[in-house]
Amino acid sequence: MAIELKESPARILFWANEGYWPMRSFGDGLVIGVRDFAFKTGLCVGLDLSGYRRRYCYARRKDAEAALADWDGRGDPPGPWIKVKPTDRLGPGSKCGCDHPPPTPDAEGVFRVSNDCPTHGDKRSGFVLKRWAGLTHLMTSGDERE
Repeated sequence: MAIELKESPARILFWANEGYWPMRSFGDGLVIGVRDFAFKTGLCVGLDLSGYRRRYCYARRKDAEAALADWDGRGDPPGPWIKVKPTDRLGPGSKCGCDHPPPTPDAEGVFRVSNDCPTHGDKRSGFVLKRWAGLTHLMTSGDERE
């Protein structure tokens, strides 16, 4: 993917060493880049030397890279992004888009989240939150990352 960056080589190298690749810049100085995180891939917006302003989470890296190439930097990016951080606003790729009530813990203190929507039966990657020894652990199942 060949995308022109209007930034200094030192900044490009800094961001690449931080894991952002590929990247893209716009005439107004906005820089966006794709970076892998623990469970998903992020399209990070507003890169600077201290981090980024917001992040759109995608289940698959190829979707984040396609959004990077196709997006004009205004509004929300295209594609099936799941959630935007730090606001936690859900996107078109979040389960089925329904507003389901939050899970409640079972007798062992485990929060179980179903992989399918009770209304639509839409199967996506799910997760289980478990409290153990005072810590919260996130265990994924059915990760769609390629």
